[in-house]
Formats: sequence, C-alpha cells, structure tokens
Amino acid sequence: MSADALDGLADLRAVHLDRNRVRTLDVCLVAGRGRPLELTVTGNPIACTCEDGAWLRDASVTLVGECWEPASRRGLPLARFNATACPPPPRGTEPRCTPHVDHRESTP
Repeated sequence: MSADALDGLADLRAVHLDRNRVRTLDVCLVAGRGRPLELTVTGNPIACTCEDGAWLRDASVTLVGECWEPASRRGLPLARFNATACPPPPRGTEPRCTPHVDHRESTP
C-alpha cells in the first residue's frame, strides 16, 4: 500500500487490512492525518521491532491486531507494543512525509 493511498480521504475513520500478509506499513501512510483513525491489521505477520515499528508511533492511530515478530512478542496486542520506548531515529533521518491532502473541491 503506497504512502499516499489514503490521501483525499479526510473523513476516513477506519481501515481494515485483515489477513493481507502485511508485515509493516509505510510510516507516511498514517503520519499526520490529524484525525483519529482505527487501523485493523489482524491476522498479518506484523513486525514489532524498533526498526520496523516506526509506523506504530502515531498517537492518532488506534491499532487493532497483534505482533507476529519477534517470537518473544508474538500475540502481544499492537496497542500494548510501545514503539515509543525505542530510541528516536538519528536527527535528519526521519521520514519526509508530505502532508495528507483533502482533494475534495472546497465550496465557497
């Protein structure tokens, strides 16, 4: 799923990606949405590591699903995986996400 797949969907409240072999998502997919979003990824081999878990850090996203990797975290609810405990990325290496754009025409 590309980082801009949700652009233009300003009213989106939930995304269900159950059982789609999702391991991780592009951090820009959910970054800076500005509105709460429920992201359901149940039944996917989600990696709950500091390297792969950057997309789990967005506080506006409610995650539904469980960790698959590493084995020591298998079955841990994503809501309990604390990616914020991971060290922040080195300065200057944060992903550069473009702001999500509402492509709907505005009315005067």
